[in-house]
Amino acid sequence: MNLKTDDFEKQKDYLKKYVDTLLDFKFVYADFFPEWKGSKDYGMRLYVDFKKLKDGQSLFDVISLHQLYMLSELCYNISEVFRMKYKLK
Repeated sequence: MNLKTDDFEKQKDYLKKYVDTLLDFKFVYADFFPEWKGSKDYGMRLYVDFKKLKDGQSLFDVISLHQLYMLSELCYNISEVFRMKYKLK
């Protein structure tokens, strides 16, 4: 997966003009789920500096494969908590 030039340029211009170009996302499960039984420190951190992105750069150069796995796990876990809370099948 590579960044497309047109999409990249539009998003980069928008971010530089209107938004802080640093994405620093930290999620610790115990901070959001009182029922969490695992380690109180378990979670993930994702850091991206949009100013350093380059046209054609591989997604895996921006976000490591391990971070993508952790993000996928987080999305799955949040959907499971939602499903259990609202009794969805």
